[in-house]
Amino acid sequence: MEITNAQVQSISSIRRAIGIETLKKSLNQDAQSMSALLQGFQAANAKAMEISVTPHKGGSIDIRV
Repeated sequence: MEITNAQVQSISSIRRAIGIETLKKSLNQDAQSMSALLQGFQAANAKAMEISVTPHKGGSIDIRV
């Protein structure tokens, strides 16, 4: 069976399209991961700021006997 030039071009086009779609999907997943990571950083930063503003809270327990 002989493969014609048109078939070779068609196969190449399909391969490129699959590669582009794979890249789009991986970039979208990376964007979602980065968004979740940034939200985690913001939450950690907010907690650190809260602790630095009130360092006396939660550091010790006062007990009366």
